Amino acid sequence: MNVVFTDVVYIMDRSGSVKEADFDESVDFVYNVTEYLAIGTAEMQVSIVVFSSSYSEKFDLNDYTSKSDLLTAIRNLRGTSTSGKTYTYDAIDYVKNNSFTSAKGGRSGANRTVVVLTDGLSNDVNRTMAAADDLRTAAAAEVFAIGIGSTVSKSNEELRGIANDPDSYFVHYIDTFVYLCNLIPALVPKLGTLCILS
Repeated sequence: MNVVFTDVVYIMDRSGSVKEADFDESVDFVYNVTEYLAIGTAEMQVSIVVFSSSYSEKFDLNDYTSKSDLLTAIRNLRGTSTSGKTYTYDAIDYVKNNSFTSAKGGRSGANRTVVVLTDGLSNDVNRTMAAADDLRTAAAAEVFAIGIGSTVSKSNEELRGIANDPDSYFVHYIDTFVYLCNLIPALVPKLGTLCILS
């Protein structure tokens, strides 16, 4: 088993263009990815931030240190209402300044990974890309971007600006939320802390 010390934060779009059923698909995706990962204080920790016109951290990195408790907390995000605009940059700034701090359960020496899930352009593309650049440099984080739907195409400069390079590794596209499950085999090994499933 390959064990890596990793803190992972998911930034999940719940703006008005995302149907509530689609947000549930995003939750199921994070849940299913987490099932394949080794979770614990000496392995991987997970936090989730949701955003639209405002942002909300649903739980800190060290709030749930057992896999069963973490999976329950993720599942409980199903049914989240969706509304508002797409202020992606505010959520990214919040993660940069707060999510990896010791007060939020961030661990010294841990790898830092951020996964952004969104179905469209933010309300300020340049500000979003600048915020992501700051996140990568100031927080030393690896950033993945997952774009869902026709609004987010492979020519989407913003999504490529959010993610680390190369785009072929850090940027993923999927046609609809129901197909997010198809990305699980691609994302799980990239997050780095795998568990052995019986």
